[in-house]
Amino acid sequence: MGTVVFSGDVTSTAIPNQRIIDAAEAITADSVFGADRFAYRIDADVVGLFVDLSVVTSRDSALSLRTSFRDTQGAGGIDYDKSVVRLAWSYNF
Repeated sequence: MGTVVFSGDVTSTAIPNQRIIDAAEAITADSVFGADRFAYRIDADVVGLFVDLSVVTSRDSALSLRTSFRDTQGAGGIDYDKSVVRLAWSYNF
C-alpha cells in the first residue's frame, strides 16, 4: 500500500478543445491514437493511492494484483481521475 504525490508536468492525449489549447505548455499531433488527437503537456498536481497483493503460487511463481487510483488537478481546470487494476503472473526459470 502506498501513495504517490507530485507536482509538475503531465502529458496526455485528447481531441483538444479551447481550454486544453489555452492551458497547454506544449501541444503536438499524436496520430497513434487517431488523426484528430493531440498530445499536450500541462502543469498539474497529482495524488495517487495504490494497494498491492502478491501470493506465491508455487516454488517458482507468484500472482500479483495491484489496484491504483490517481487524481490529477491540472492547469486551466483540466482534471482527471484514473483507476487501474493490474493482474500479473510471474514465473522464474
